Amino acid sequence: MTQPNRRKIKAVIFDVGYTLLRPNESPITLLKALGLEATPEQIQAAVQLAMDELWRRLGRDLDLWGSDHTIYEFWMLLYDTMLSQLGVPPEERKPLAEKLYQAYLTHEMWEAYPEAEDVLRRLHEEGYTLGVVSDWQSTLLEILAHFELARYLNFVVVSAIVGTGKPDPALFREALRRAQARPEEAVFVGDLYLTDVLGARAAGIHPVMIDRSRRPAPVDCDLIRDLTGLFDVLERLNASAVEDVAELDATAEEQA
Repeated sequence: MTQPNRRKIKAVIFDVGYTLLRPNESPITLLKALGLEATPEQIQAAVQLAMDELWRRLGRDLDLWGSDHTIYEFWMLLYDTMLSQLGVPPEERKPLAEKLYQAYLTHEMWEAYPEAEDVLRRLHEEGYTLGVVSDWQSTLLEILAHFELARYLNFVVVSAIVGTGKPDPALFREALRRAQARPEEAVFVGDLYLTDVLGARAAGIHPVMIDRSRRPAPVDCDLIRDLTGLFDVLERLNASAVEDVAELDATAEEQA
């Protein structure tokens, strides 16, 4: 009789933005550096209004995240809407929007969360297959290459390369294929419920939501406050596999 694997989870898959990496400069700081005369409060309000307006108009369009071109169009539209709210003349909006867009394509605008590399290193040492699924331009591959944590990643699945965005389960199934894991052998860690949690769940993957805000976040899935919390989740999930093995062993002994 073949013995079941005593560790249930084989693959740990991560979102990137606000999970592994964060911007090291806010749009508020960047706009001021580009010469925009506005208070931080005005810029923050304009960003929020632009986001709300675009989600009302576009919804969660999976095709939007499926190519570099459509992602570019989305951000340019968002920045144009934001700059309009700030009273920037139409002829000045596109050049300023281009500078904003190009800035966030570079690795210099991003930094890893303090615990990210240590967590990935430990998971790697413990034998997990590690990967990424992200709604991002194809430039994510180049951005990740500049961070030490990239050495621990076995694969990177990018929406602009695959051709669809989260929560399409196709992205997550591609990650499972590359991880050579079944859905029940993987967990996915991300910061957004509608895309990360529901997308992973639709593919049969155990979702883990990361919320660094420390605010109450009642959700129907595992919730961690930083990446180190993932170890407790994995310990619990893997313990259930050990219990299943013990039950099978006991049954086999009874039948012998």
